[in-house]
Amino acid sequence: MPLPTFLRSPIPGGSFRWLLASDALTLLSMMVGQVALPWWIAQSGGAHDLAVFAVSMAAMSFVAIAGVALAHAGVRTVYVAFGLASVVSALGFFLIPGLRAFMALEHDEVDNWYGRTYPKAFET
Repeated sequence: MPLPTFLRSPIPGGSFRWLLASDALTLLSMMVGQVALPWWIAQSGGAHDLAVFAVSMAAMSFVAIAGVALAHAGVRTVYVAFGLASVVSALGFFLIPGLRAFMALEHDEVDNWYGRTYPKAFET
């Protein structure tokens, strides 16, 4: 007994092609989200929320890139490469002006500390 017309696949080749079409539509919707989400965060939450989103995406990308690298190189090579990349990126903290003084502040003193300390950096 054949399937009714409305249940038949418009894509020839059966259920695997349905799965591919579904995945393609899922990827399309995810790409739209990747464009719209940062815009929405910046509009509703401001720069702080957008920065948190960017850091989260960077952290997830770091892990994803390590996973892809494991498909192309050995575990030892990937661990050493990503360990060195982590050390190099952590050394960038030494380039932030006034970081030691900023980290020594109490919780209530932190608000707008960089704006008070470096006012010319925030002039518009």
